Amino acid sequence: SPLNRFQFFSSGRLFSDETKKIYTLKIDHDIYRAEQRQDFRLDSNEYNTLQFAVEDKIYRAIDASAGGTCIGIMAQEKALFIKDTIFPNAFISINGKRFKIAEAKVVKIWEADVTMPDKRMVKGYKVGIQFAGMNEKEKDDLCRHVIAEARKEEQARRDLNG
Repeated sequence: SPLNRFQFFSSGRLFSDETKKIYTLKIDHDIYRAEQRQDFRLDSNEYNTLQFAVEDKIYRAIDASAGGTCIGIMAQEKALFIKDTIFPNAFISINGKRFKIAEAKVVKIWEADVTMPDKRMVKGYKVGIQFAGMNEKEKDDLCRHVIAEARKEEQARRDLNG
């Protein structure tokens, strides 16, 4: 069921009635929903170089998974990334290994601080991009690579910390 991907949480007080053998939960706050991701995400950091290429331009990816990526863009680039725009023949590069993405769909765009190549933070936008049109082998290869790179990062961190 699609609801299995969601977890709901809140806080409240639980009361029991021993004679009726029932429990009552009084919820004191809002109920929140958290969606469980289908794919593991790899973050861009000192261990991982992530790039997304579309329309002959390369963008620094903030994170990547077999299901999509998030990139940072400058305000002047916003017109290219309109919600629901589909880019054919995009690429995601993870630590130098390049994967062809048949379709990359813009699913969300929001104002955010964006890190420049020289590490300065500037006002810009983050763009959520969903991958589509990949066959099972392509998606599995990308998923395996993301997990392998995450393991390499974890091992490198362990080695660094002794």
